[in-house]
Amino acid sequence: MADKKISQLNITTTSDDGSWLVMNDSGNTATFRITRQDLLSGTTAFIKGDASQSIVPYYFPTSSGVTTNTTYVDKLFVDGGVEQITNKLYASGTINKIGVFSVGSGNNFTGTKKQPSIIIGHNNTDGTNDTDGRPGVFILGNNCSAASGADNSIINGYYSSSNAKLAGLISADNANNSSQYSVMMAMNYKSSSSSQYSLVGGGYGGSNTNSPNSIIWGGANSNSNFSSGFQLGTNLISNYTEYGYNIGYENDLLGTAGNVNTGSGILGGTGNTINANVDFSSIIGGRDNIIPSSSQNVVIAAASGRTSLYNYTLHTDNIHTFKTETFNVIAVGNVGGNIDVDCSLGTIFTFTMTADTTPNFINLRTGQRFIFIVENTTFAVPGATINGVSGNVYAKNGTLNPSNNAITKYTATYDGTRMFLDEELNFTAV
Repeated sequence: MADKKISQLNITTTSDDGSWLVMNDSGNTATFRITRQDLLSGTTAFIKGDASQSIVPYYFPTSSGVTTNTTYVDKLFVDGGVEQITNKLYASGTINKIGVFSVGSGNNFTGTKKQPSIIIGHNNTDGTNDTDGRPGVFILGNNCSAASGADNSIINGYYSSSNAKLAGLISADNANNSSQYSVMMAMNYKSSSSSQYSLVGGGYGGSNTNSPNSIIWGGANSNSNFSSGFQLGTNLISNYTEYGYNIGYENDLLGTAGNVNTGSGILGGTGNTINANVDFSSIIGGRDNIIPSSSQNVVIAAASGRTSLYNYTLHTDNIHTFKTETFNVIAVGNVGGNIDVDCSLGTIFTFTMTADTTPNFINLRTGQRFIFIVENTTFAVPGATINGVSGNVYAKNGTLNPSNNAITKYTATYDGTRMFLDEELNFTAV
């Protein structure tokens, strides 16, 4: 070939691996030729430098994409890790996001958001929109989706979706979370938009509606308007209850709109029910117990098949006391004439008679027992009544005869309609 300058050589747009290139050595002392294949192979063949100097083999043809300043790579192996990704890393689809990362197949970024997001899995969709400058979402699963409002959320599972900011779905199957600042670890569970600051886990076939500030853990649960509550168990219903709890199996808190339960709950057991408008009441253990509507300060403990009867009362089947049993003593003081004895105040009463006295017993409960201690000089008890009605108080021989200048003790029992008084006379100091 005649001597020619490079500028005089023919221009071509094609070359094969056997094409020759002419090069000088590093000291510019010798000139040699090398094939393109040899230049681009081997451990020392790549040219180091910035992007304008880099050589990337196995590039895709132009048909794979034409985005400016973008290199399309068929296969890329990184030995030693990626030190920093400052702009875009996207495995498939159109590169139109900033800081997005997708691994898998069928994943899509459909929202207008331009904040960083990560999708790993199959057929997942990020539809979030950049409305408030929050970062994106992390999706790990199959057929999961982040709706437009799910900024800064985590979705992990199968056929699960979120439309809530700062929320999480972890190991969720067919779950839906639209509650901000909440976390769900569940299967087949739904959380509404008004259940902020809640934690839901392990549920199957349940729902969590308008239940903020709550922890709900277990299976097949249903919660509606369960605010600031705690629920743990299976097949539980907790509706319209504030500051309550429901633990066990098939227990129900059945508040209603306008008749909310406050500070009430069920601790253990099965088949127990607290009805509507019940405040500061509990069922502890047992089964099939009921606290009726509009009850206050009621406890049913260690019982089965019972319905509470009285407010401000503990109801149980059996009591065993390992040590002492004590009662409050009501010191009535000086009495005379017609007096009311409020039997709801206690079990033991003391009186000092200063005149003839006729007691009227009120606020009795069926099965109550009492001790009345009467200190007397010379006065009499001409009779006694229940709720102002005579003929329902019984004593031996039909009379009450307290000792003079001594103490008399009466032991009383109320059977629901009648009171029986057993009189013990002449107690004096020894």
